Amino acid sequence: MGVMSMIRSPIRHRGAWKATDFKSKDDIAVELTLKNLAALDELMRKARDSGKHLYDLTQADFDHPDVTGTLAEIRTEIMLGRGIVLLRRLPVERYTVDEASIIYWGIGTHFGKAVSQSVLGDRLGHVMDMTGDDPHARAYRNNYEGSIHTDMANVLGMLSLRQAKTGGLSRYASIAAIHNEILETRPELLEPLYRGFPRHRGGEQKPGDPPVTSENVPILTYKKGLLGCRYVRTSIEAAARAMGKPLPEDLREALDYFDMLARRPDILFEFMLEPGDMTLMNNQTMLHGRTAFKDDEDPSKRRHLMRLWIDAPIGAPGVFDTDQNAPGRGGIPMQEGKTPSFDYEKLGLKPQRRIA
Repeated sequence: MGVMSMIRSPIRHRGAWKATDFKSKDDIAVELTLKNLAALDELMRKARDSGKHLYDLTQADFDHPDVTGTLAEIRTEIMLGRGIVLLRRLPVERYTVDEASIIYWGIGTHFGKAVSQSVLGDRLGHVMDMTGDDPHARAYRNNYEGSIHTDMANVLGMLSLRQAKTGGLSRYASIAAIHNEILETRPELLEPLYRGFPRHRGGEQKPGDPPVTSENVPILTYKKGLLGCRYVRTSIEAAARAMGKPLPEDLREALDYFDMLARRPDILFEFMLEPGDMTLMNNQTMLHGRTAFKDDEDPSKRRHLMRLWIDAPIGAPGVFDTDQNAPGRGGIPMQEGKTPSFDYEKLGLKPQRRIA
């Protein structure tokens, strides 16, 4: 597969931000007004009393003059501006988990269609530590440090219901800022990132499909004036192990440099999502992760976030269409009898450690 077109000049755009551009998370925050909250409460009660299944609720069920305009402005900022908004503060202590789920789902309908996040078919995901039940649980179901990465949807949403006892900071980095830094300091490392490498599907491939993609999946793409990214380093290294071939040296060096920049303090923006805080971000122009955390011994006080993967009609094109067999904007197909986990130790990769 040939290398896609590359951008060879610095990106001057609101989305090319660094952590040092912000004094605190307040700089990316939009506060829900009393009118917003009253409208969301009214819409939630109507949706709850309608008897509809959560997944059958659409934007038409959540249109209201006191909230629709606010969400439209946030959508524009996510897709065409900075790429991330912190929406706060939803009074989650006032609601049951089911009621908060309805409100959160309803907000998500204004950005696009929620898609499945795993073989469980969970279109509204619950981010909690499940390693007691599944030692190989995927990152959103364990308490390890979440390495910087992208998910498989245009827009990612996270709503905090409870914080961990310690840790669990959310982390974000701009792809454009990282690209600019590589262009300025190590431009020769951009080509292998655009060239990409096959990706391991982590056991979530469709029946009959191979575990590794047949073609390279670019880490960076540039099409129609938009820069996009698709990156999970574990899936790249797992593909190399499964194929029995080493990563090309220039790609390994590029990935190491990419990771170093993504974690550099002046680039990586991290903050705590407090209960009622919600982040909405462009998952094709930004990376995200989290720090490790330790839960309270009381199960009722465990860290609990809700997550949405949203297929939004506007975004960086070409990021998800390089492998037609891979789950992409449409999410990960539900598969009976499978769990959202994969034992990468079988491929000789270093295991993650559970935080005691």
